[in-house]
Amino acid sequence: MREFLRLYCVYIFLLPVFFVVHALNESPGLIPGNVAARFLIYYLLLAGVMLMIGRWIFKSTEKAGVWAFCLLVIFFFFGAVQDFLKERLPSAYTSYSVLLPLVLILVAVATYMVWRRKKSMKSLTLYLNVVFCLFLAFELVSFSINSPKRNGAGYPLSHAPVTPIDIKGFGNQNLPDIFFIIFDEYASSRSLQNYLSYTNTGLDDTLRKNGFYAASGSRSNYNVTHLSIGSTLNMSYFDTDFEGKTHDPDILMRGCMEVKYSRVPAILSQAGYTIKNFGLFDFAKVKVMTSPYFASFAEKTIYLQTLWGRIRRDIFWKVTVTLNKNAEEENLLKHAERDSRNFNATIKELQVDEGRPRFVYCHLMMPHPPFYFDRNGKPRKNAAYHTPVGQRDSLYIEQVLYANTLVKELMTHARTNNHRPRVVVIQGDHGFRSDTRTTPRERQFMNLNAIYFSDRDYRLLYDSISSVNTFRVIFKKYFNAEMPLLKDSTILIH
Repeated sequence: MREFLRLYCVYIFLLPVFFVVHALNESPGLIPGNVAARFLIYYLLLAGVMLMIGRWIFKSTEKAGVWAFCLLVIFFFFGAVQDFLKERLPSAYTSYSVLLPLVLILVAVATYMVWRRKKSMKSLTLYLNVVFCLFLAFELVSFSINSPKRNGAGYPLSHAPVTPIDIKGFGNQNLPDIFFIIFDEYASSRSLQNYLSYTNTGLDDTLRKNGFYAASGSRSNYNVTHLSIGSTLNMSYFDTDFEGKTHDPDILMRGCMEVKYSRVPAILSQAGYTIKNFGLFDFAKVKVMTSPYFASFAEKTIYLQTLWGRIRRDIFWKVTVTLNKNAEEENLLKHAERDSRNFNATIKELQVDEGRPRFVYCHLMMPHPPFYFDRNGKPRKNAAYHTPVGQRDSLYIEQVLYANTLVKELMTHARTNNHRPRVVVIQGDHGFRSDTRTTPRERQFMNLNAIYFSDRDYRLLYDSISSVNTFRVIFKKYFNAEMPLLKDSTILIH
């Protein structure tokens, strides 16, 4: 075995295996097996190609292995090094104009050193093989120990316990239909007035005239979608301290899992509710009608750590837009079509009366960017994902105006006569924000929040209610749940 490890550069193929298994350990239960397998195949093929190129250049398998190893280390660990440097150095030293030339210099130095090497590299080959065998063994042991124990939910963010709720004893006709409708990044009228000098109070007045309770002082509890929706549907804050933390794909995927296994749809499903999912997140037993909005983040958890992943995210999108101007328009159209299907399906549910009670979740990606509609709902010419800072506020207002027409349509159908009670929540998941580090903190949480109870009894609601207490109020009102209200707090994530 020792001689085998001295002669053959197995470490070239152990490195990508180590990288993928390490990613699985960093995000237990969050990366589907097929995604991990696909990237493992990609990276093994990459290692093989690099080895063959090195063999062609150096006419030596030993040298080819060491050279390919140096390049693969740069490729796989560029993201980790970049993040490390960003936390410790001024941005001028961590820009791509500095880092990419540095990468080229390192590649040139590695090539030169390997080329000039005259002595045998068998000892180095043995060393690298042994080291990566040990590294991989450690990762595999960790993987087996940390296997997810929650039906694929991985390690949850965890949250405070909720008193068990038994609603099976209520008569079927007394169970309300519940509609939970999210307009992504829809700010409250107070926020629009204070920060954008735009008066949207006419919408609040219309909501109130149509029997809704409009909470003008409402706030979300988190300033990012998946954690905001996750805490709302779990009726609790997460135990994990996110204040001031940097948002990354791992946190996003954990938040998505918290939505997937959230308490509200689970409790209602056990009580005999039909769950309709017109949202952006899968529930454990009910997938979204269209496609999960954040599905690609499982892949990003792996490839965004690589050199190519960072270039693709931060640089290559500009090249793609330049070379294929239709590509961005096609992606925008897909988002618009998803919103249209989700909205129309929700309107249809509001118009019908079924024998079983329903929980309907709808999530529209507006007025959140990209700003692809004008105030009349017509697609904007030259709409783009990346809007210049100076245009964001005005384009956001345009989509708010269009979103208002959708809110009013929902409002009209919400009051449709029904043989059972009805609850309709129309809510922004967080406030309007651009750069989380420069946008005023308060503005990032000030959200639209309008709630309709068919009996118009709003004694349990209050003007400054935050999202986490939404279903605590609903469950207390309709199911007599002994659930005290939580403190209305905000947690800022960058």
